Amino acid sequence: NSIQLDLDECSFVNNSAYSIRNSYGGAMFVNNKFTISKSKFDNKTAYSKSSNCFGGAIRLIGINCLFHNCSFNNNIAETFLSTFLITGDEPRSYGGAISISSSKITFKECKFINNTGFGNSPNHVSTGKGGAIYSESSVINISACFFNNNTLCNFGYKYDIDCYTEGGACYFSNTNSYISNCNFINNTAMIQASVNSIYFSARIYGGAIYSHSSTQQLQCANCLFSNNLVLIPNHKEKEFSGAVYLTNGTFDNCFFIENTAYNGGDIRYDQINNS
Repeated sequence: NSIQLDLDECSFVNNSAYSIRNSYGGAMFVNNKFTISKSKFDNKTAYSKSSNCFGGAIRLIGINCLFHNCSFNNNIAETFLSTFLITGDEPRSYGGAISISSSKITFKECKFINNTGFGNSPNHVSTGKGGAIYSESSVINISACFFNNNTLCNFGYKYDIDCYTEGGACYFSNTNSYISNCNFINNTAMIQASVNSIYFSARIYGGAIYSHSSTQQLQCANCLFSNNLVLIPNHKEKEFSGAVYLTNGTFDNCFFIENTAYNGGDIRYDQINNS
């Protein structure tokens, strides 16, 4: 039988999860139903040496969960690769604060501040998805929440292979996401190559939100997107959508102010086939 976990007015501070392979959640790994209210998740680190990192503070799989009046501050999902990678994908961070798969999650009156998806690969490349929240194959409801100064920050060598950094605050893949009465301010996605190359092939999409699906939608209402940014020094032509990238969705009464990207300062919309 499943057991529900309820947490109220809890603090999780300075917790870490380290691994030479995949790392999951600096504070919690949960695959059962639970509710969290008035709790803080601060200064968490999930670190992977050579592989992927899922959720600086929390990793959620296959659950139904409510977060109410919670704060996520200064959490980091960090990857590091010291060698050149011959086969397989580059190391990736999935959600600086939270990584979600196959779940139904509600965030109400929560704050996501200064969370980071960070990657460093001196002899190869690193990428990331979601500076605060990563979600795949899920249903996400976000209402009256605040996203400020969340960052995807990736360092690598020449970046002369196809790779992507996506969603300075939120990343949604095959996810129905409903966002209302939220503020997205000063979120950033960036790539920095240590050596400039004429074959530079990396791209960035979405300083605040990245949403990709042929069937699931991003639905935003009464939201503010201000001063969000995508940045690739020396290769600005690879910057897309300073605030929001989407393939399917709607905006109702949303405001976009001084967001920055070389291609699509506020929004980039790409239609994809359903087949």
